[in-house]
Amino acid sequence: MKLVIYNIENCRVHETRVGKRSIRFNSVTGNMYLSTKLAKELNITMNDRLEFACDENNTKEWYLHKTTEKQGFPLQFNRGGTRLRNKYICKTILDMVKIKDSATFLVSRDPVKTEQGTFYKIILSCPILSKHKLKS
Repeated sequence: MKLVIYNIENCRVHETRVGKRSIRFNSVTGNMYLSTKLAKELNITMNDRLEFACDENNTKEWYLHKTTEKQGFPLQFNRGGTRLRNKYICKTILDMVKIKDSATFLVSRDPVKTEQGTFYKIILSCPILSKHKLKS
């Protein structure tokens, strides 16, 4: 038998995402919100876009990648922070972790360097649910 141990390292609540490198997915709107810390550490500028990647050998591993190429998803900037919109990506990732509406995921600090560029792993193993979802 192989047990998965749950503890403070992999069970996170809404408050633990504050000040962390994270991305929030909302399947209803298709919006993805980058935390201020993530946007700052990735050095996101007005000309940047994001791409997502899935490991074809392990489809439960997803990554994000900053690019300036036109095929990347355009970012929007406002007082609320940095966001982008794509319902397909949101729904695909949230369906994979069996969450209906929205969740936040931490993003790895250590990049994975590939032939296609530098990617950061989205840590899907410990979704952070919003407060109102935890009460039900």
